[in-house]
Amino acid sequence: GNSSSSKAQQLLQGLQSHDESQQLQAAIEMCQMLVMGNEDTLAGFPIKQVVPALITLLRMENNFDIMNNACRALAYMLEALPRSSGTVVEAVPVFLEKLQAIQCMDVAEQSLTALEILSRRHNKAILQANGVSACLTSLDFFSINSQRSALSITANCCLNLHPEEFHFVAESLPLLARLLSQQDKKCVESVCSAFCRLVESFQHDPKRLQEIASKELLKNCQQLLVVT
Repeated sequence: GNSSSSKAQQLLQGLQSHDESQQLQAAIEMCQMLVMGNEDTLAGFPIKQVVPALITLLRMENNFDIMNNACRALAYMLEALPRSSGTVVEAVPVFLEKLQAIQCMDVAEQSLTALEILSRRHNKAILQANGVSACLTSLDFFSINSQRSALSITANCCLNLHPEEFHFVAESLPLLARLLSQQDKKCVESVCSAFCRLVESFQHDPKRLQEIASKELLKNCQQLLVVT
């Protein structure tokens, strides 16, 4: 624990350096440390200092390698140190930016991985940052695994919605209804979960139920039942 804590402090200085080659090296080593680590081996890891440093590197549009490794480090941190999610959630707006301006597919797909883990506990933070439309905007450009992540995030964002939050998903409903006719079963399952959660949230609100139940949704649901 002590040795990993002092190593993390050393890498933190590298992340905060003004030399891009040092920043990159520190980000790569931070990835290696986190991907091999867990709560026991990373006891004393300085989450609250490392996360802001990685978010700063994630914004370095001029250096894809640094952005990519910073993004990977944040995703690995969520896996290795689940308690870090309360701090990593601050990166949500930057992760979502990476999905909307896809200059580097690796960074965008890594952002989806991190968002998918965050959405299990911090779905409201993603929802309220317009995360649903950001995840679905460039869906067709992503690999099938990333499409699954994007739709899993969407389903998690639809959990326990309040009336004042409905507008965050309303414009994505026609696209989600069309996605019910997708070929990938995991994607379809997430879309079904999203609609189930929406219907549960608004079961006593006829007006919103009407909006959710577009003709395309009902037609595609019926088609799914026939196929099954």
